[in-house]
Amino acid sequence: SKVQALQQSCRQMEAGEWSSRAAPAALLVAEVLGTEVAVALLVIGASLSELKELNCSMTTPEMSKELEVLRKDCGSYTEKLERIKSATNHVTPEEKEKVCSEQQLYHREWRRRKRMATELLEAILEGYPKSKKQFLEEVGIETDEDQGVTLPAA
Repeated sequence: SKVQALQQSCRQMEAGEWSSRAAPAALLVAEVLGTEVAVALLVIGASLSELKELNCSMTTPEMSKELEVLRKDCGSYTEKLERIKSATNHVTPEEKEKVCSEQQLYHREWRRRKRMATELLEAILEGYPKSKKQFLEEVGIETDEDQGVTLPAA
């Protein structure tokens, strides 16, 4: 069973998974093969882990290319920022206020007209024998709710 555990430890070491279980395996190896072999296997395991980590990292030419791409991106973003800052077509506070007040006016009108239409519809439906939905279908009226539109908050 010790030999099987040793073989499993060696397979784990080859797969690069050995470092997390190095101490128990080293004790087992030291018991079976001797201390010098156990130390050598620990060094090999650490070297394999470091090699695996280095193989996963970028090389110097890859990093140089990535750095160049990032510098180009940074340059293009800086140029874009300067164009935006130097643009002369900014919205003035007066224009913004004018647009906002017009939007409020249109919302008020929408609410007023919707309220008037609803009151008129309710008056018609008082003497109508069918349901409100049937009346709307017969007349061909589409409501805001049918279209999924909601009035903006006041």
